[in-house]
Amino acid sequence: MRKLQHSKLLLLGAVIAGVLGTTSVVTAHASLTPSSSQPNTDMVDLSSWQSNLTSSDYQNLAQAGVKAVAIKASEGTSYTSPVLASQTSDAQGAGLAVNYYHFAHFTTVAEAQAEAQNFINSVQAVTNSKNMVMVVYFEDSAFSGLSKSTNDANLAAFDAVLNQAGYNKTDLYTMASCR
Repeated sequence: MRKLQHSKLLLLGAVIAGVLGTTSVVTAHASLTPSSSQPNTDMVDLSSWQSNLTSSDYQNLAQAGVKAVAIKASEGTSYTSPVLASQTSDAQGAGLAVNYYHFAHFTTVAEAQAEAQNFINSVQAVTNSKNMVMVVYFEDSAFSGLSKSTNDANLAAFDAVLNQAGYNKTDLYTMASCR
């Protein structure tokens, strides 16, 4: 697994917050105007918190230079995003590359394997493709209490389940306190 640049995914705040405002949708063009003082926003991450984005909002993201989205598909062993299908469809309709992420809670190899299977099941419910990046979002506070070797073993087990299912483009999104 390679680590995503934390700043690229954090650009969600700059891009999506402008699209959504605080609680309602606003015109995306005002907040998505490229600026030479800001880094490129090539990809944003989405979860059910952005469930009120419209097809038009996805078009606006694409027109502003966003190339891809990472959509939260699952969390733990049983949660699947209730808006996963619509977010996938809207992003694809706007011509954006679609990747998926799983918010991890696992602290053992067995839990990592079970969570990976939930992730796979969630993604397979919306697409048969395996040509996307599957990201494990590894920021639960429980991870900081585990040793690096335990976290490494759990992540390797998670990744192995994805690879065995044919998902070979995997990534890790984390922060320093979880490594």
